[in-house]
Amino acid sequence: MKKLSTLLFCSGLFFLMNCSGSGGSDERDSSNPNNSKANSCPNVNGFQVSQNAGSMQFTINSDLAGPYEISYGQTGGFTPGYGNSFVVNEKTFTKNIDDQSGGLHLEAGKSYTFAVRRYCSSMSQSDWGFERNLTTSGNYCKTPYELKVEDYLYNKIEWKVSNYQLGSAPVKYEVQYGLQGYSPGSGVTVETTNTSYNAPFVAGKAYDIYVRAYCSGSLGWGSWVGPVSFTASNTTACVAPTYANFSVVSSNSTSFTPNVTWDNDGISSYDYSLSYNSGIPTQTTTVSAQGLGGITFTNLSKSTNYYFYVRKRCSGNTTTGFFGPFLVRYN
Repeated sequence: MKKLSTLLFCSGLFFLMNCSGSGGSDERDSSNPNNSKANSCPNVNGFQVSQNAGSMQFTINSDLAGPYEISYGQTGGFTPGYGNSFVVNEKTFTKNIDDQSGGLHLEAGKSYTFAVRRYCSSMSQSDWGFERNLTTSGNYCKTPYELKVEDYLYNKIEWKVSNYQLGSAPVKYEVQYGLQGYSPGSGVTVETTNTSYNAPFVAGKAYDIYVRAYCSGSLGWGSWVGPVSFTASNTTACVAPTYANFSVVSSNSTSFTPNVTWDNDGISSYDYSLSYNSGIPTQTTTVSAQGLGGITFTNLSKSTNYYFYVRKRCSGNTTTGFFGPFLVRYN
């Protein structure tokens, strides 16, 4: 009888342990029922979201590298993973408040909730966490977009501002540029009321370019956009020409017609001179380099020395030094 009682007690204990064990082997986070606490993809440590004029600034605190997934939607009824989302690799980054191509589209004056998780693979993500609420403001200056430099337009920096964008319309813009890698704030700044600027770049050098908009009243300057990096193929800076060449267009027994070219930037104006005198010229002729294929001089005497000089005209009615004398002679 004693042996039978012991056997029944042990069987009952085994049954209870087995039942309780079935729940403990699959412990889940009650706030995230789709993710196990034993998730092999580690959670992030923190997350911050803020608005600076027309830009949204995100900061992710994580011990591991990305990618990270940001989910967002209007506050109230928002569930992470079921709203809009975008994936980034950076822990700190900025997006335009209306960067639809980049997965972010917010409206002014509305409250949004943001959440973040680490994306380890298509089969493994961390838990959603650190929900942050923010009400967007439309009281800022519009942010330029599609900043670029057109090489074929001789270093023309261009950007766009749309009537459909959030924010106030700009009254002017500020362009900042410098050699690639420069610290923003230490570059050359230029103000313009146009949505383009012909930059004085030097061929072969790489530049970083930024632009921002200015609105009247208390709004002031908006957010910087950039950098866009660009290596110039043409020299549009106020730099003197460094070479000249000539080719003979036609000739006869006593005269010839040369075409003289130099390293013009295709957009500036130049002063040139051709004379018997090899000294610095006192009188010059000004010519625009736009569409210029050089200067043709007719009926020059053969076996005679002619001296060619050229200089660039720059902003503020200033000029570079002369390149020359460049000998033009044909026997």
